[in-house]
Amino acid sequence: MKIRNGFVSNSSTSSFLIVGIDGDRFSMFNEKAKTIFDKVVEKLISSGKFGNPEEFYMGYGESEFVDGIAMWGWDEEPSYVGMVIEKELKAGKTLGELKSIFHKRMVENWGFSIPIEFIDLHYGECGSG
Repeated sequence: MKIRNGFVSNSSTSSFLIVGIDGDRFSMFNEKAKTIFDKVVEKLISSGKFGNPEEFYMGYGESEFVDGIAMWGWDEEPSYVGMVIEKELKAGKTLGELKSIFHKRMVENWGFSIPIEFIDLHYGECGSG
């Protein structure tokens, strides 16, 4: 068992801290945001950059990274789309700056403009092996 900064996890998980969008939270509270999340996920998967779109499967706690953007999944589908922010935080970037970086990355790499108000800080665990 590993103990890190107050978090306890076993050897099969790893914590993540991202700036991005959260499909689970949006599905309960904001239908417009959920629609945006679903369109983003569909575009990412259909690009083929995350593997064969026909065979795409995201196991519990798995993550996939492509072009500076990642998806984290629970229950066979992506729950988060975002970017890992550890390096930027250590460089002193603010949350507002990180939201802008994620927004710009999504536009430049994926052609998708996500409203800034739907981009936020998220955390959780994903499988590490």
